[in-house]
Amino acid sequence: MTPGRGNAAGEPFATVDTAWLRMDTSTNLMMINGFFELSGPFDMERLRHNFETRLLPFPRFRQLAVEQSLFRQPRWEYDPDFALDNHLTVIALPRRGAERAFRRLLDDLAAKPLDRSRPLWRATVVEGYRGGTAIIWNMHHAVGDGIAMMRVLLSVCDTFPNPPATRSAAKPRSPRTPSIASYLRPAARTVAGARKFTGKLMHSGIDVLRSPASILEYTDTGTAYAKALTHLTVMPPDPPTLLKGELGPVKRTTWADRIRLEDVKRVAKATDSTVNDVLISAVSGGLGRYLRMRGEDIDDAHIRAMVPVNIRSTEVSPGLGNEFGLVLPKLEVGYHDPVERLRAVKLEMDAITASPQAAVSFAILQTIGSTASDVQRLIVNFFGTKTSLVMTNVPGPTVRLYLAGMTLRRMMFWVPQSAGLGLGVSIFSYAGEVDIGVMSDEQIIPDPDTVVALFLDEFAELAVASGLSAEVDEGLVPRRCEASTRDGRRCRRRAHPQPRCASHR
Repeated sequence: MTPGRGNAAGEPFATVDTAWLRMDTSTNLMMINGFFELSGPFDMERLRHNFETRLLPFPRFRQLAVEQSLFRQPRWEYDPDFALDNHLTVIALPRRGAERAFRRLLDDLAAKPLDRSRPLWRATVVEGYRGGTAIIWNMHHAVGDGIAMMRVLLSVCDTFPNPPATRSAAKPRSPRTPSIASYLRPAARTVAGARKFTGKLMHSGIDVLRSPASILEYTDTGTAYAKALTHLTVMPPDPPTLLKGELGPVKRTTWADRIRLEDVKRVAKATDSTVNDVLISAVSGGLGRYLRMRGEDIDDAHIRAMVPVNIRSTEVSPGLGNEFGLVLPKLEVGYHDPVERLRAVKLEMDAITASPQAAVSFAILQTIGSTASDVQRLIVNFFGTKTSLVMTNVPGPTVRLYLAGMTLRRMMFWVPQSAGLGLGVSIFSYAGEVDIGVMSDEQIIPDPDTVVALFLDEFAELAVASGLSAEVDEGLVPRRCEASTRDGRRCRRRAHPQPRCASHR
């Protein structure tokens, strides 16, 4: 099946998408990476059918990013030689050491550039992963941001193992109305909440977000936009911790044992905070512990994270492209007491919510897409000097999904670390569980497993400090694995059913 081409002549890039296209460096590729973990062996014919009827009708998956000149916007043009087989490959894991081989494959693909002579995505089907199948996704950020990618990729899924459209010769469902949309309402509600980050913008009309000139008009009048821009401008650089350093080409990916979303909600309710506050606090505490373990003096210190904020309409639409601003919250890594840290995080997030920081940063991102490359690098580095990591928190579907008849057991995504940053933390919820993933530059954090283990320990201690130790899952109580890692250090993971330290592999 060959989907319709629509406008065969293509279309120009949006300025913000141009910025992401030109932000690639040899040590920091602007790719969104992730994987689906699926139950059982896959039916390749059925999988290809889902791709052809639900993924490929989105033009970006069949279009090339064609540069014209540094002074003109690139264009999306259809690939005249497009073939699905150029983007969909199959790899079988060895029977022994499958977990290690899968993780090595994730790392290798995260560091492998996409072919600019083809549409900017690839999917690798991995046979034999944990008794089932995995699909590793690598997609360029210029195609779309994390929310857009999640919606599109989940449109290839179903809410039943064998939906009627699969069992019969019914007409394929249009990708413009994916059945999965109704199960992304939590994400839509988060978008609605995220738009509060734009403050008074909601009373002025969303069009101000589409035009940097409009933002400037507001700043000229001395409104909250000028204050937010001034705040970003005078914000001091982050302290020179080990998180700031020269990057290399090798990336490391990992993820923590799952946390029940209900447990996070209980802690949030007990502390009069939000789920987001609780998770950010756990990440802050874990990073603080890690920095102290590595000899950093961070008492009473904080670092900042670069956090994307979705500014799309509250309607769940599968449209691609980048439509987000950035906020730069403080992570209180210097606090030892988990409850005090959570209070500080809540105050910080409440203050950011009341400001139009995301709207101002979106205008800046739009602007840099139409500037010369030297100016663009200067502006990107402006954000990089004020932060130490990228962090995302994306709510996924609330129900279990299926792909080509297989249960979608888990999904993980990692965003790229732009602006010379070497650490990314991704929080993703799916079917009542929360995953926390880390992607790190090997020269910055060579042992990301340690980091994610410390995140879990911090959440467990926060639950205990909140008086909920008897209510939450007893598995949250920190328990150490006594084995050693490859470099001779103690494994920092709690006791885990699927060990990942070298002695357990």
